[in-house]
Amino acid sequence: MKLFGLCRSIFIPASLGVLLGITASCLVPIQSDGAATKPLRTVSGSHAPELVEGSHEYVPYQRMLAEADVIVAAQVASIGKTKWNQDNGDYWEETLKKDGYETIVSALPYYEVTFVVEEILSDSRNLLVEPKLTLIVLGTSPSDNEVSSNQLALQPGDQVVVFSEQREIGWRTRPATYDEKTTSIEVGRKQVMTFMGAPGTSHLVKEEDGLFHAPPNAPEQFTPISLDALRASVNP
Repeated sequence: MKLFGLCRSIFIPASLGVLLGITASCLVPIQSDGAATKPLRTVSGSHAPELVEGSHEYVPYQRMLAEADVIVAAQVASIGKTKWNQDNGDYWEETLKKDGYETIVSALPYYEVTFVVEEILSDSRNLLVEPKLTLIVLGTSPSDNEVSSNQLALQPGDQVVVFSEQREIGWRTRPATYDEKTTSIEVGRKQVMTFMGAPGTSHLVKEEDGLFHAPPNAPEQFTPISLDALRASVNP
């Protein structure tokens, strides 16, 4: 029997390694008497998001300095609550049926991190249209509750240098459909600004010495650097 649907439907650019798209339940077969079995996964009426973190590639700082779409010196303005991947931010799910199988396609959690831009160090594609930068992070927000994971390693008020890029993610703009050619479930897509690599390491934080330091969880050694030196590195 031909299978319909996937346990996970994702759009993953090979060079990025970043989780993008929608999640779906595993297949639910139709029994021989025609009665559908119950879905393997159900979602509570409150739709409270469980802790979810995207899978992100670590990008070395020298590469971010050379290749990021937008690099800004900025202050963290806010870290938003968890929303879901459609324009109104509400939770959603759909059920697809084909060849006696049923797939439940459900929303993907995300949150927004907003920065007040103090200086644009690089913006070769002219992506910034106002003096703020809002980045999308896939997963549940560290602002949701006191026990949420904060791998973002940022707090409102932090002075930072941020490395970001424009990227396409799965975004519900139409009813879900199954694509026979790609064997994936499509709900639409949207261009957004995101951190260039792993959110917790795609920035530098200004410390008391006036220099910008890599976050403690960065896997490489990075010598603290001044804003003047960063300017020279970005615009040699």
